[in-house]
Amino acid sequence: MRHLLVFRFLLTGCLSLLAISWGHAQTLFVQRSAQGLYGYSPTPGHDGFVIPPRFQKAFPFMRSGYAKVMEAGRWGLIDSKGKFVLPPQYDYIGWADDYYWIDYRRHGNVADGSLQQDSYNQLIGFVQNGLWGLVHIPTGKVVLPAQYDAIRYPQAGLLAIGKRQGKDTLWGLHTLKNKVVLPLQYHFMQSVERGKYWIVGKRQAGGKWLFGAIDFKGKVIWDIAFQGLRFEQGFWLVRRQSRWQAYQEQTLTPHFGGRAWDALHIVDAAHAIVQESGRWGVCDAQGRLLLPLQYRAIYAIHDKRYRVAPFPEWQFYDERGEQQAVLRLADIFPVDAQLLAYSLDGRSGFLSPGGKLLTPPQYEYIQPVGDGLCLVRDSSGCYVLNRAFERITPPADSVRTDLPGFFSVYKEGQWALYDANKKQLIPFGAYEDIRPFHFERFAVKQKGQWGIMDRLSRWVVAPRFDSLLAYVPPYWIVQVEQKQGLYSEAAQQWMVEPAADSLLLLSRYACLIKQNHDWQLLRLPQGELGGKVHEWKQLNQDLYLVRYGGHEGVFNRLGQWIIEPLYDRILGLSQDGIFTVYHEGKYGLVSNTGEWLLPLRPFGALGLAQQGLVPVREGSSWGFVSTRGNKRISTRYGDVKPFSEGLAAVQIAGKWGFIDTWETLRIQPRYAEAESFQAGTAIVKYQDKWGVINKEGKTVVPFEYDSIERLPGGWWLVSKANQQGIVDPQGIERLHTDYEQVVLLNEQIVVVKQQGHWGLLRMDGFMLAAPVFDSYKHDTASGLLSFKRELPWQTIDLTD
Repeated sequence: MRHLLVFRFLLTGCLSLLAISWGHAQTLFVQRSAQGLYGYSPTPGHDGFVIPPRFQKAFPFMRSGYAKVMEAGRWGLIDSKGKFVLPPQYDYIGWADDYYWIDYRRHGNVADGSLQQDSYNQLIGFVQNGLWGLVHIPTGKVVLPAQYDAIRYPQAGLLAIGKRQGKDTLWGLHTLKNKVVLPLQYHFMQSVERGKYWIVGKRQAGGKWLFGAIDFKGKVIWDIAFQGLRFEQGFWLVRRQSRWQAYQEQTLTPHFGGRAWDALHIVDAAHAIVQESGRWGVCDAQGRLLLPLQYRAIYAIHDKRYRVAPFPEWQFYDERGEQQAVLRLADIFPVDAQLLAYSLDGRSGFLSPGGKLLTPPQYEYIQPVGDGLCLVRDSSGCYVLNRAFERITPPADSVRTDLPGFFSVYKEGQWALYDANKKQLIPFGAYEDIRPFHFERFAVKQKGQWGIMDRLSRWVVAPRFDSLLAYVPPYWIVQVEQKQGLYSEAAQQWMVEPAADSLLLLSRYACLIKQNHDWQLLRLPQGELGGKVHEWKQLNQDLYLVRYGGHEGVFNRLGQWIIEPLYDRILGLSQDGIFTVYHEGKYGLVSNTGEWLLPLRPFGALGLAQQGLVPVREGSSWGFVSTRGNKRISTRYGDVKPFSEGLAAVQIAGKWGFIDTWETLRIQPRYAEAESFQAGTAIVKYQDKWGVINKEGKTVVPFEYDSIERLPGGWWLVSKANQQGIVDPQGIERLHTDYEQVVLLNEQIVVVKQQGHWGLLRMDGFMLAAPVFDSYKHDTASGLLSFKRELPWQTIDLTD
């Protein structure tokens, strides 16, 4: 008994000493000295050091009683007395899957704020010469030599070991005593259930992955044959042909009725949240739906109560205002006049403008590319579909549309080119890129250089350029050693040697060339310089306004000067195709062919020619002259506006009226403001209110509105006190000014906004859809008219 008491005393003493030592290690805090070195203090912010500050970097003590420190650029481990148990001789100490190693690799050092307070008992990984090994801390004995590219934190006594082979890293499993459980053979390895199981994967030909599972002894549970594999709440979830099924952990028998779902999350043994065609529901152990598949998200509060988010409600109407369909979708957008696309829980599909679902949400994305074609991606890859859902291109890694109607297709390291008729113009080959520039010419990159191919995949110009930038037949703007040149494909020679800073092709007859910060106009094919240019902008398809040396001019696509850059300003180009030119206090008119209609004359101001007459100011009064400068209407008006539909607004004694081209006063000057006539009517202001008159001066829309805007078909958008309404072409207020916003769709229906929400009205005021919707979409090409209403989250109790 006495010996037993002594033994207990000694044991208690040893445990107390261990506890003191453990507590001492646990209460030491990393502290930085004024000299920038690290040591350890008994309390945070304490000036006294238990372990003197001599380390470049230092971690807090781990639960095993050791701390990582850096000295002389190398890492080691110290005990609670500051004594090195592993000398500072390592590139790094830790594990390949910890944040601190990743940070170390990125920045070459461990950030001051990084913390790691854990290890694995008495073992830790180390890095020497870029390779990983495993060391026993108390003895310093190397358990695994430094010959691996990665060693992950141990799970259930097993280490995941990775070694690079070619472009891949192969993974296997070792015990802590370096016994091989699985040889290096997997491209992917992840522990689940704290190392009880391991999910493994291999990359297949074409880049696809297959997964399986093993236990901690290396026994195969699932062969590598599945698109996806998870372990969740005591169940294996396996994915075959993009569908998930649940299996019991021990028996591997199907659960939840053995049904396959697009997505599956386990709540407990009797409940699972499931997804089908983008919609979520809840099923029981037999696979029966307890909550229908109609929600965009479901979260379990517990096994009987769920928080659900309904999909937004979309109501579809035709252009007569008749309801076509009501759907629950995330979003919709038009593809063309005959086809729409929609999204549902991260997937996409197609539907008709009337709201009929044409495909399930089977695509990862849908991107319209014009002419009824769409770029899509699904489980087979990326490809192009037409509106009949036929594949224009084969499934590939990626598809790019650089020119409408042509598709550059990349698959397994090779490129090909297809057109919109499914024709393969350039077969798959060892090209680095393909870019269409024209329906007959395509840029192809091979061995780092660009060349030019035709539709029969023949080399027109062999690869020789660093880059191809633009093509206007027969010229190419190319780049060689950071300089641009102009290459003639027809002549197979340089028109401009690659020495320019920049080139801009205007047409096959002219281009702009920049050298030494100066732009010059170059005429083709002669190659002659046509003058210097500083700035330019395109006025229309044929004409360019340019500025040089503080003066402006105009040239055409042929490189011909319509107006030499000699004048202070080109004021504009009128609808009649006539330029108004200003220079040194004088004004003139030039036709778009370069003819001087009116030489420069000292007018006070000159407007734009319209219907053969030009507003002119002499002194403080306005009148009109002809395009040849002959006075047609005397300069006696306070202000004028250009002629439109044979009438011009003129200001007399502060009021506006209208005259004809013979200066006959057709409408008396009685208006505070007036706009020009369009379609036989003019918007005018009388006594602070706006109305509309016709050419006889008769009132079409009464003067009672704060503002009036023209709408198609002769309709008018009117407003009072910031509320809008609609007036028809006969001047009848068809929709009272009771709405925050009104959008006219046609003569039968309008979209209105009231109290922040949208609705649909018939022109007689009958409410087709109450203003309860958050947004609407109207696409005139497809006829799509839809209203979206966000529905709030709900809590559903299955016991109700």
